[in-house]
Amino acid sequence: MRNILFSVLCVIGLSACADSFPPVMFMPKTVDTASSPITDSALGQVSVTAEKSGVGWYITPENFRIALIETFKRANIFGDDRTKAITIDARIVKATFPSGGFEMTSDLAVHYQVRRADGTVLLDEDVSYQGRATISEEFFGSAIALLAFQRGNEGHFSILLPKIRNALARGDSPAK
Repeated sequence: MRNILFSVLCVIGLSACADSFPPVMFMPKTVDTASSPITDSALGQVSVTAEKSGVGWYITPENFRIALIETFKRANIFGDDRTKAITIDARIVKATFPSGGFEMTSDLAVHYQVRRADGTVLLDEDVSYQGRATISEEFFGSAIALLAFQRGNEGHFSILLPKIRNALARGDSPAK
């Protein structure tokens, strides 16, 4: 409850002085931190773009890129093999922030292409998730919207990270 309240206060405070949410708002809190975080050389290049329509005011490609990199570093899903840097291209297709109502939803849909340094495509697909929160929960107003937003982000990453782990486990075989 305290985390949500703190997050709501941060969002309200940051909304007044920023055009978009800071990267920390997109990072899932459910990612386990690896004992040895990934290095920049093992991760390689990460680029993020956004569609012109369907992407809300609160997200920018740069803020999502920072959150994506930090999430990957915390999870260390690429291991410590620095000879095969991974390149990730992410295109934000849909990103919505909840508006008022009895049930609030927040969508996050991103198309990912993950490649090895030699150009082998490991993953090429859309990952989308819709976070939901209702007035029946113990929160009110903007806290419900923030809860739906947080659930949308965490759900998105809970789908993405295993997909990337599976693609890496398949090795150099082509992505399905």
